[in-house]
Amino acid sequence: MHRSIVCLVTCLLITGALTGCSSTRDEPAANAETADESTAAHSTDAIQSADDREKALQTMKSMRIIAMACLEYEIDFSNYPTASSVAELEELIVGIYVKFFDRNDAWGNEFEIHSTSEGFEIRSYGRDGERDDHPPAGLTDDLDADIVISDTDGYDMEFTQAPFEG
Repeated sequence: MHRSIVCLVTCLLITGALTGCSSTRDEPAANAETADESTAAHSTDAIQSADDREKALQTMKSMRIIAMACLEYEIDFSNYPTASSVAELEELIVGIYVKFFDRNDAWGNEFEIHSTSEGFEIRSYGRDGERDDHPPAGLTDDLDADIVISDTDGYDMEFTQAPFEG
């Protein structure tokens, strides 16, 4: 019951139905303007956050497709494809192990590829488009952080840094 009331009040605030309510009778217009601005700011932040989370998920999906193609290549040749760019990797795996793959993350930045015969690392620079200057650090709630998937031990690919479980 309590959760339903909270949800109803939240919905009313978001739609603006409660913006005319004020805590004092002396300044209803000022409170309404403040509530409108606050509600609009929170709504915009929530939409942008949801959009960026969706972009992170799409980026991780694209990276997983590239990584799976590298793993299939490794099964056939007993080593990973050697490539230091998206273009080099495309030449080795597209048409055989994957029909195509996204060259860019969901924010429009080209993936960084480092693949040797022993392993690979595929990196997205995240929402901010800037490369992190530290090694991958596991799960993070920072959407500006790089998203990294790798298989450097020759046994299993994993997201070594990501905003969600991979």
